[in-house]
Parts: sequence; C-alpha cells; structure tokens
Amino acid sequence: MKRIVQLQLSLLITIATSAILFSCAGTKKVREYKQVVGENTQAHNQVVDSLKKADSLRSVKFNNGALDIVSSNKIASFIDSLIKLSMNHLKDDSIMNKTKTNHNNIEYILAKAYRLAQLAKGQLDNVKLINDLLAVNTFVQLDMSSFFETGQYKIEGPNKDKAIQSFSPIIKDLVAFSERFHDKKLFATIVIIGYADAQTINNESELAAILKDKLNKADATSAELNRELSRLRAGAAAVVIQQIINDERNVSEKFRNLSIELLPQGRGEDYPDPKIKNYKADDERRRVVNVYWSLLPIYQPKE
Repeated sequence: MKRIVQLQLSLLITIATSAILFSCAGTKKVREYKQVVGENTQAHNQVVDSLKKADSLRSVKFNNGALDIVSSNKIASFIDSLIKLSMNHLKDDSIMNKTKTNHNNIEYILAKAYRLAQLAKGQLDNVKLINDLLAVNTFVQLDMSSFFETGQYKIEGPNKDKAIQSFSPIIKDLVAFSERFHDKKLFATIVIIGYADAQTINNESELAAILKDKLNKADATSAELNRELSRLRAGAAAVVIQQIINDERNVSEKFRNLSIELLPQGRGEDYPDPKIKNYKADDERRRVVNVYWSLLPIYQPKE
C-alpha cells in the first residue's frame, strides 16, 4: 500500500512539474512572440519612411536630367508597390498585437510573426537596392559625330570600334552594380535617346528619301526627318550595345541572374538639356545620344 501511495505521489509530482515547465515554456514563447511583432512593426515603419525618402530622391534625380522618364516611372511604380505592401504588413502587425495568445495557438501565431519578419528583411533589402541605384551615376551623354559620318545612320567600319569602346563602360557599370545583389533576379532597362541639331535636311537628297520612306510620309518636314534620323541612330547604338551584352554574356557568369532590355528613342531637334537656353540650330551640343540605365528585381514582392 505504501508503495502505491509513493508511486501516485511521484506521478502527481511529475505531472505538476510538467505543467509548470509547459507553462514556463508557453510564457517564454508569448514573450518571444510579442518581441518579434514589435520588431516587425518597427521594421515596416522604417521601410515606409525610407521608401518615401527614396521617392523624393528619384524625383530630384529626374528633374536634374540624370534619370529618364521610363526608368523614373518604373522606379516610382516599384516604390509604390513596396509602400503598399509594407502598409498591409503594418495592418497585420496591428492585428497580431491585439490577438489573444494562449498555449494552444502560440506556435501558429509565432510562426506567422517570423514569416512577417522575413518579409520585412526582404523589404529592407529592396530599399537598399533602390537607394544604391539612385546614388550611383546611371547616365552618360556621348557625341553622335564620333560614331556616324555626316548624313549616315549606321555605325560601320572604324566607327563601330569607337562605339564599342564608348558603350562598353556603361555595361560594365551596370553589371558591377547588379553584382551587389547577386542573389536577386534583376531586370535592367537601358534607354538610348538620340538627338539631332536643327539643320535642314535637303529635301531632294538620298537621305531625305530614305527617311521619308521609313516614315511613310512623302511630305515630311525637316524636323520630322531629323527626328527619324535621330531614332535610326539611337537604334544603331542599341545594336552595338546589344552586341557588347551578347559577347559578355557568352564569357561571364555575372549575367546569370540579369535580364536586359534596350529602348532606343529619337527626339530629333528637342533640346538634350532643357536647362540650356542658348542652343543654336547648328550646335554640336545637340548632336548627342543620352544613355540611361536602371535595374529592379524581376519579381516584385508579393504577400
């Protein structure tokens, strides 16, 4: 009988000890949960504030002519998507702060809190990418006359070697930047904008005939011809840049997670720099090509 009592007492002690240990473990997890949720809220608020500052930097860079409108809009759209995502996460944090915790649900809600923590970390990585992108020089202006003979729109012969030499550093800088985020799949955009001076193109010339044919417009004005000429030249520059990319991609693993699109445009007699007010009709400062690049994650973050 005494042996039975001892066994029962031992069992009760074991059960009581287990209950205490379980309660302590549960209390510890509740504290851990509260801490994680608090840190998440702080991180998501930090992301929103940082993104708003980044968008202001984007606007300044665009207004200064160091960022083209295509890249500016893409960056702005990406920033907006990140802000909306972080705001949704902040709502989740608020709900979780109000959620009553107990030993039955603590494992589930703690796992959810850690998932939000991972999302917050990913958001901070994206903020760093945007800030770094806006901090580096992603704009180059080159003299068109270095690559094209008068009245020509193809890059050929020795001029092609000059073009490759001039455009190669752009690709080098882009790839070097992408290497900072080698764990991400990135999509780069290179915008090539050609400009022309306002000299009249002889309406009876062979060049005018070619340009009219490409425009499918027999009565094209001189300004329209210059715009088409600048477009064709931007396209020729894009062909050279694509060749550089293809050659590098064949020998380098750095392009493994990097996709690149080229967007050639022709602006004709528009001013390359709106801040300059003393351009002349025959002005070498107008015979240029502006090249801009940017890159963002291919897959925008989703919940």
